[in-house]
Amino acid sequence: RLLVSSRVAQLAAAAVIVVAAMLSLHLWNPLGAEVYTVGQTVEALRKIETAHAFCTDWQGHKLEIWIRPDPATGANDFICVTEAERDYAVISTPHVSYYYYPGRNVVRIVRGQIITSDLDLVRTIESLTQEADRQGDSVEIGRKVTDRYGEVITIHCVGAASEFEAWIDPQTKLLLGIEYVRCSNPGQVVKSFDEIRYDEPVPERLL
Repeated sequence: RLLVSSRVAQLAAAAVIVVAAMLSLHLWNPLGAEVYTVGQTVEALRKIETAHAFCTDWQGHKLEIWIRPDPATGANDFICVTEAERDYAVISTPHVSYYYYPGRNVVRIVRGQIITSDLDLVRTIESLTQEADRQGDSVEIGRKVTDRYGEVITIHCVGAASEFEAWIDPQTKLLLGIEYVRCSNPGQVVKSFDEIRYDEPVPERLL
């Protein structure tokens, strides 16, 4: 009876450790009443009509980005990146993309979508729990107070390929911003999403 009780106690302790590990990866429970999961942000992002982001690239250039997801697939069916400093705009759709240089009045047309991964907000958040588990990345969910947004939910991811922190609105569960510390993907243009606005109409001049 003692041996059985001891074995049950060991299994119960192991179960507690497993549950605690899952909670630390996926959940944030500040007051014991409200629970946050990464899936809530994925679900919220799948419902948006547009995202209007103000970003900084790895060279310090400021970018303005418009994203319009396909409601059926969640993938982006329209992306526009503009940079006033270097006087260019890129419009990318699944079938065709355009480079536009207003100062030179030049347009270059390329088949297919040339801007994909690092501007896919849903994929960025959704991959946290999938790729982190598979690749052994560390993901910590917590909270902090920021100058720009006040109190936010934070998702800090550290892995072999990259390290970044994402900020989540506690009310809407939408992504407020992302800041990368490092990234080994040579195709990733954006270092930080400094501000993201949702469901603004895309200007007619960009369509």
